[in-house]
Amino acid sequence: TTSFDLPNRRIVTTKPGGAVTTIELDSLGRTNRTHLETGPGSSDIETHLGYDLDDNIVFESDGLTASATAFDAHGRAIATKYADGTVTTTDYDEWARAKSVEDLSADPTPQVAGETSYDFTDAGTLKTVRTKVDSTTERRTDFAWDGGGRTTSTATAGRATKSTFDPAG
Repeated sequence: TTSFDLPNRRIVTTKPGGAVTTIELDSLGRTNRTHLETGPGSSDIETHLGYDLDDNIVFESDGLTASATAFDAHGRAIATKYADGTVTTTDYDEWARAKSVEDLSADPTPQVAGETSYDFTDAGTLKTVRTKVDSTTERRTDFAWDGGGRTTSTATAGRATKSTFDPAG
């Protein structure tokens, strides 16, 4: 069952097994806290959220771990720091498509732990994904598309799949 206490900005849902989830809303109607009571023998789980002026979730914490995300002026996530201290950054092309993603270590002087780049056709379909597996090895996946926007070929490391479609699609 779900009950709505809108004057106090609370939504309470009780599951058949007895677990109760309480959602508290801020003055803009966004979830700023959830509290899950699972019953005897289990710990409750409480999550807190924070937002920027564009309603992007920039902070999330459950009391034990936390993550934070930075957004650019277009609302795209450009960096996220995770509870273990690692960071993921994303660069976008002029069409708002991810063109590269870097994973950085949690070291005092962060090192690149992973890197993926994306290339697109002029029509906007994904053409190639390149992932650095380590300092000397790169995994490359190539894609081909038909005029209907369907993937007709995928190839990675010498292995490929091909698809054909009849006139009905």
